Amino acid sequence: QGRQAEGIQLLELLLSSRPDDPVVLYNLGLALSDAGRLERAEQCLRRAARLNPKDANIVVALGVALGRLGRCDEAVEVLRSAVRQDERNPWAHRNLGAMLVQTRKTAEAIPHYQAATKSLPNDQIAWLGLADACRLAGRTQEAQDAYVTAIQTNPHSELADKARAGSNLLAPSDFDRVRKVIPR
Repeated sequence: QGRQAEGIQLLELLLSSRPDDPVVLYNLGLALSDAGRLERAEQCLRRAARLNPKDANIVVALGVALGRLGRCDEAVEVLRSAVRQDERNPWAHRNLGAMLVQTRKTAEAIPHYQAATKSLPNDQIAWLGLADACRLAGRTQEAQDAYVTAIQTNPHSELADKARAGSNLLAPSDFDRVRKVIPR
């Protein structure tokens, strides 16, 4: 609800009375990561993962925090373990796709983005990630299709603008086809 500092403060208070509660640690880790307090977020999420090793969402959050810390290779390995833990977790696939693109393993990212878009067909971030990964891998038609879907998901969002910009990077003949189906 936009009251992040208050939420962190409340979760820290809860943690003092429940230091081994993986739910409190997970939620605190998420909030700290979103607030940019990444070292503390990593500590909380690692502890939560030790306490509840079967929860793939905790592992995903840890991978995201590591990526935000710039430790992308480590984030890739953590996110791969989240996918192995729960092959149907779309957040694990989407975030692994993002980290793989960031570490220049673009072709490897595509199936993860495809898994995310299959599970979350209205996730504009996943569609944009898939489009960018396909474009970078030279898979122009797939990139074009994913950009169109990303835009159609929410045509008036900032992400739609990013999808339009990405589609502009396609070859000019492909761009003309995309422009005809993308509303402004």
